[in-house]
Amino acid sequence: MGIKLVLTALPVAVLLEGVRRKLMARFQGRKGPPVIQPFYDLIKLFNKERTEASESRNLIFYAAPVISLAIMIFNYLILFGVLGFNYDFVLFIYLFTTAGVILIIGSLSSKSPLSFVGGVREILYLIAYEVIFIFTALNLISKSGELMLSNYNNAGLFIAPVSSVLLLIAGFAILKVTPFDSPAASAEISSSMTAEYSGKLLFAYELADFFKNGLFYFTAAILLFGRNTYSLIFIPALLLFYALMNATTPRYSFIRSTSHLLFIALLSIISGGLGV
Repeated sequence: MGIKLVLTALPVAVLLEGVRRKLMARFQGRKGPPVIQPFYDLIKLFNKERTEASESRNLIFYAAPVISLAIMIFNYLILFGVLGFNYDFVLFIYLFTTAGVILIIGSLSSKSPLSFVGGVREILYLIAYEVIFIFTALNLISKSGELMLSNYNNAGLFIAPVSSVLLLIAGFAILKVTPFDSPAASAEISSSMTAEYSGKLLFAYELADFFKNGLFYFTAAILLFGRNTYSLIFIPALLLFYALMNATTPRYSFIRSTSHLLFIALLSIISGGLGV
């Protein structure tokens, strides 16, 4: 059963990106691309010839997207119980963070100024939003009394409401939703961390990013509502909320958004300690 859920969740994660783009377009008065556009984009990237500057040709640059993609798939196996074991949520949280760190290292190894700026911004963001994600997730799971993430089936929204709200705020930075999208600010730093990637490497990078976003939606739904019908309803509602915010809110400056995230990270540590 678990492997079937994983095989279903992976393409759904890509489809969620297509729905997000469609919603964004509608909120902005545009028709937008078809919801299956991300699949077309991935196929095109996979078949496209790879080009990069000579300075970017190193093992770290080549390996980072592939390793991050593999880690994301591994985390789906943990979330849906294929590789469940006691305290598996610790490994899950660690790998969720590691996948992002590896992509940052890969972008920095390209020696592109745009990738460097995007990577530095992402490092500071990651420090903040991963602290929020770690402490809120640990608080929600520990209050359930479960040792395995795959056995978690509690409505965390009612058990620890403060941590639940902070988890949703962290989603703004994880999903690159305004006002916390400075690392992906295309108007400022072009393609940001993906500036030097192309072809199959960009395919792996984009797919890893789609899987990470989808993993957040699935994890947030499970942590807040458990493994039931309510969590299935919550995923499209959460997608709608973030798309609406992304289409209607302005982007904060990098310094302002980072300071806000660090403050929220401090609140998550306090809420985790208090168990609320």
